[in-house]
Amino acid sequence: MNRIHAAVFTVLLAVAWSAGAVAQKLPGKTKEGLELVSSEGSVAVYVRPGTDLGDYQNVHFLKAYVAFQKDWVRDYNRTALRSHRLTDADLEQIKSRITDGFDESFRNEFSKAGYTEAGRSGENVLILRPAILDVTMESPRSVTDNSGSNVVDYGKGTQMSLVLELYDAGSSELLARIFNRDSDNGGSSFTVDSGSMNRTVESRIFRSWADSILSILGD
Repeated sequence: MNRIHAAVFTVLLAVAWSAGAVAQKLPGKTKEGLELVSSEGSVAVYVRPGTDLGDYQNVHFLKAYVAFQKDWVRDYNRTALRSHRLTDADLEQIKSRITDGFDESFRNEFSKAGYTEAGRSGENVLILRPAILDVTMESPRSVTDNSGSNVVDYGKGTQMSLVLELYDAGSSELLARIFNRDSDNGGSSFTVDSGSMNRTVESRIFRSWADSILSILGD
């Protein structure tokens, strides 16, 4: 299948799902032949027929792709105080933190669940290809931490969506696609230890995602 067409279909499906589409509004089958096996709350799961994800105990993590919700940065900067507006450097810092936080959380949770990290090729290796989309925050701002470095405090109301594709390393076949939307509304005060606060926000969301994925793999 044409990769561009497949990517467009995935994005459209993610938009429909993240907008709160109920199970009967989601397509029962994807262009790649994956079938909808579960759609409950914020999670939708598509799996290739005949696939047993529980057969895999070795995993390989690809670097997460991160994207903000369309026009969110523009709209936020339009109404924010000048001192609170996000710069390109701020946005890259947020993306880097999310990528690193996701990678660390998933590696830790999968390791605790008994999975072994492996190379990108080989038998019985499951490749995880994550995309973290629709990232928004209610009130981010750039602050100076205790070390004197500028960091972005996420503020409260952080939201993001995960689209995780699972591939068989030996055949490169797409086995499953999982959608999971989450948010952290715990709130925060703007403190000089913003790096630690951000990691708390990230870990709550990423651990929740990892637990959900591990549950799906174990079914």
